[in-house]
This record gives sequence, structure tokens and C-alpha cells, in this order.
Amino acid sequence: MLVSSRKEAVKQTILSRCQLIQCSMLSDEEIQSALEQHNSVDPKQAHFISRLANGNYSRALELLGEDVNKYRLDAVQFLRSILVHPQ
Repeated sequence: MLVSSRKEAVKQTILSRCQLIQCSMLSDEEIQSALEQHNSVDPKQAHFISRLANGNYSRALELLGEDVNKYRLDAVQFLRSILVHPQ
């Protein structure tokens, strides 16, 4: 089994011998629901993480171990500083 998120990076000689199975990204709602049901994540936090995961449940699980609220606060602070002190 060969798995790649970048089909164009696989050599054509290899690709020609493969059967392609395309998997679509998960919706934010599907990720949110899975986080709530399987990981006991607060609905508000699950919603935020599902948006950041961009359709990738593995990424959502990685984000569970990170301080995503800090990312949010850092981004807001950065944007505010740009608005206050435009270049």
C-alpha cells in the first residue's frame, strides 16, 4: 500500500502500477463530532480544533496536545498590533 497526499510527487512508473483510491477530507462537523464522542472534548474547543485541522482528523488529534488557545491569542495580538501600528 502506498499512501501519498501529493500524487504528482510519485514517479509515473510507480503510479502506473497503482490502483488509485481518493479519500476526501472530513468536514469540520465530522471532526468536531468525533472529537466530542471519542476524546471527550468540550464542544466549543472541538469546534475550534476542527476548523484548524482543515479536514484532517490526525491533525485534529495532534492539536489536542497543543495549546491552541495560545495560538488564537497570539494571532489576535499580532493582528491588533498591525492595526495599531501600520507600516
